[in-house]
Amino acid sequence: MMKILAFLFLLFSFACQKSKVQTIQLGNWGGDQIRLAVSSDSWYVEFECAHLKVDSHVSVQNSEGEFTHDVQYFQEYGVQFDDPSLYEPKPAKIKGSVDGNKMTLHVEVEGQDFGTFQLEFEKEPVLYKCA
Repeated sequence: MMKILAFLFLLFSFACQKSKVQTIQLGNWGGDQIRLAVSSDSWYVEFECAHLKVDSHVSVQNSEGEFTHDVQYFQEYGVQFDDPSLYEPKPAKIKGSVDGNKMTLHVEVEGQDFGTFQLEFEKEPVLYKCA
């Protein structure tokens, strides 16, 4: 009987433990051709000739630090065009993972691969805006 109680106690103890899910640090992240500003309720991702807006909190979904979120993609140009449709947002998705102060971010725009980027928290980005 004592072995059964001990087993049940251990089983209950493990079931009640919370998994250690990481959070995404608030502040600035940087990498090659990318800058990311994370606040408590939004993200702003800047590329050389485009940017993404995330108007809500992005949550880590599991203990591996993975996340995914729908976003808006905005193309930027080095010159002004008269066609307003060029400036309309396009649907996009970010997928990635965070491990402490390192992040991998994959971006898809309208279902097409835009790129995968490596970022570090508080690292100065290498970013040259389109001209």
